[in-house]
Amino acid sequence: MASPFTILCSIDFSECALNALEYASKIGRKYKAKLIIFHVLNKQDYQKLAPLDLDGTYQKDFVEQN
Repeated sequence: MASPFTILCSIDFSECALNALEYASKIGRKYKAKLIIFHVLNKQDYQKLAPLDLDGTYQKDFVEQN
């Protein structure tokens, strides 16, 4: 039987996000929901990975093309 709903939980590994993940997993277990977790970079991490793209131009262009 398919789960009645899906929980989508974004995470950046901050304390707040980890608390949200714990809460989402408890709700998911209780209601037998599908839990999808995806990693979202915060601005500081993104700038470390793409130091020349301070305003997010390349990222925006990539999203628009795809």
